[in-house]
Amino acid sequence: MASIWARYLAELLGTYILVIVVACLDIVGEASDIFSAQAHFSQVPLYAAGAVTALTYSLYNVSGAHLNPAVSVAFGVAGEMTWKMVGIYVALQSLAAMLGTFTFAVAFQVTLQNNKSGEYDWARAGLTEVLFSTMFCFVFLNVVRAKKNKDSQHYGLAIGLALLAATCAGRWSAADLSQTAPACDPRA
Repeated sequence: MASIWARYLAELLGTYILVIVVACLDIVGEASDIFSAQAHFSQVPLYAAGAVTALTYSLYNVSGAHLNPAVSVAFGVAGEMTWKMVGIYVALQSLAAMLGTFTFAVAFQVTLQNNKSGEYDWARAGLTEVLFSTMFCFVFLNVVRAKKNKDSQHYGLAIGLALLAATCAGRWSAADLSQTAPACDPRA
């Protein structure tokens, strides 16, 4: 691993970049005539997974490329990281997420709102987040353990695919299944 300051900077910049990329996926897709609304929403999870995969490969050897407080907490629970370091990572990731959100809002002149998203209530959204964050952290921890035991170059791909699965499956669990299929469904 790199120096402690390089690790901190990697987590800060990586999370900042990830927040802006994912936020831009939504605004650029809505403003573009290239994609239909159906194509746009089905592609967002794929693009987000691609961004996570690229950032994981770029930053893994510097900071571990957590880029998410849930991953850092999972590392603390698993004993892979000291709780002091977990606290620093979570603080840096939270700061980066706020800065990324602010940068996005200013750059695209977007008004940020704090209310429920669409027809999903807080309970469904929260349960979905907990379930799929747990799955994502499980994959992340297992990939890191496997990488320690063997020089594997597939770690970034596994992490990106876990995010893709969580994003697509999360749309199913939060949606009312009596309505039309979410955009991640290949039948849609």
